[in-house]
Amino acid sequence: MQSTHRLVPEFIYQKYRAGEVFGTFQGAAMFADLSGFSTMTDVLSAYGAHGAEVLADMMRVVFEPLVNSVEAQGGFVIGYAGDAFNAVFPAEKDEIGTMQCCLAAAWEMQSYAKSRPLVSTPYGDFHIRVKIGIGFGSTTWQIFKSINGRHASYWFRGQSLNGAVEAEESAQAGQVVADPISYRLLQDVISVVTPLGNHFLIEEIREAELPAPQPIPPLQPVDELVEAFFVEAVTRLPIAGEFRQVVNLFIDIPAGISDAALIKPFMETVYLLQEQYGGFFLRPDLGDKGFNLLMFWGAPIAHENDVDRALNFLIELSTRTGITLRAGISYQLAYTGFIGSSRREDYTAYGWGVTLAARMMARAAMGEYWMGEETARRAAKHFNIRPLGEYTFKGFKQKQRVFA
Repeated sequence: MQSTHRLVPEFIYQKYRAGEVFGTFQGAAMFADLSGFSTMTDVLSAYGAHGAEVLADMMRVVFEPLVNSVEAQGGFVIGYAGDAFNAVFPAEKDEIGTMQCCLAAAWEMQSYAKSRPLVSTPYGDFHIRVKIGIGFGSTTWQIFKSINGRHASYWFRGQSLNGAVEAEESAQAGQVVADPISYRLLQDVISVVTPLGNHFLIEEIREAELPAPQPIPPLQPVDELVEAFFVEAVTRLPIAGEFRQVVNLFIDIPAGISDAALIKPFMETVYLLQEQYGGFFLRPDLGDKGFNLLMFWGAPIAHENDVDRALNFLIELSTRTGITLRAGISYQLAYTGFIGSSRREDYTAYGWGVTLAARMMARAAMGEYWMGEETARRAAKHFNIRPLGEYTFKGFKQKQRVFA
């Protein structure tokens, strides 16, 4: 059965086929963060399989026009992080023109989101809003493989993405915020701007001077190279999504780690331990949580001892690489399946468990592994667990009991 899931950017396929594994380009970047999906996920999880089907459909409805806006301006989506995504717009020679394409895409995305603030489902209407940060600068990409050559992944990082992520942190829902470099490149088309510290809220633009969207090429069959990047259990998954109990492991990768150290020994060790303990990950990710690795156990394959597997993986990863890590681990019900558009999607686990793991990771000190109450209960038989007390985390109404 041929996969229908477009899980890898065409840019990466082209480099992989050409035997290129590393490169840098100047370009624009966008970080778009959507709000409202967590509430929708909570409500729809009460309706089992049909709720998951509805959620998968609604994600496609919401993301399809946003991704189309990116591609119509010459950009492409790197990947998704929960209900957020990164996109890049490589600049050939025209840096100002490329930055204007990025702004045009962001502006069209906001116009679309504001014109359709409600998403209607059989189980109620939900507010979906988006905030966007944009940046410009150098962008580095890399493809890396496991030692045995059976697995491959990739990442993008650099000045453009850092700028977009930092600008998004200053944005509110419905806004587009620029970093200093992108703002300088866009001054000719911005008519009203409000400084936000080191960033700039774009309030009005001269839309007639922005690049017009270009026709999007028709979809082609999914590249067979997808099997090099994702296991068959994902690429040929017959269902769009389902609700499952999932172990979420968020690992913070030290910001100062070199590109060489990230590949050897860190990512090669990740692959070796993944073969031993299982678990699924997309790629090292640069987003609003920093530079990190999100892994989960329980989907697409589940085991009774998934909490033990995740913790053994984490402990051995730090021991083998000699890198001090910090992490957050949760065990909760999540939507597991595909998120994104028909032109670019990811397989992921999505829900409050991911958010809690990320929040705990961010509060933990280096060398600490924080976990939620259910994780700790399941881990207590084989691990030394220490209670840390109750903590308040953004997005959670109730205090959460935390353990290390």
